[in-house]
Amino acid sequence: MNILNKTYFYLFLFAFIILFFFYRKPNETFDINIQDTYYVIQNSHFGILLFILYVVLGLAHLYLLNNRLVMSHWILNSHVIISILGLVLTCYILGKLNNHSTKTLEEILRSIKTNRYLTYAFFLTVGITIATQLVFGIFFLIKIFRK
Repeated sequence: MNILNKTYFYLFLFAFIILFFFYRKPNETFDINIQDTYYVIQNSHFGILLFILYVVLGLAHLYLLNNRLVMSHWILNSHVIISILGLVLTCYILGKLNNHSTKTLEEILRSIKTNRYLTYAFFLTVGITIATQLVFGIFFLIKIFRK
């Protein structure tokens, strides 16, 4: 079997990449500001949470393969691609939204429109990523119970 067909490999690999990047600076924080609520999460805790999530997803893909439960390749491949790219894009957008550089009033007024579009892109990316996880979870449970 070719490595390209082993979708669990990509999820396991990405889980360890996440662990490496979030433990590079473990004392830094990951800040999320939504309206009046401000969430502060330590990088190491966020990395562990994402590591566990991607390992569980990889184990689900491995379980399907080992028990010869056939699921459509487009579902498996799109799940892996959207899961990985969704997280990367979400972190990138949050980094752009939380850019606290000093600006003049004119630059702040110009960036308000950009921040609004970045906020829309953030919620769209998170929504698509969560919807993909739910669709995969439903198909996974259907395959297990039809076994």
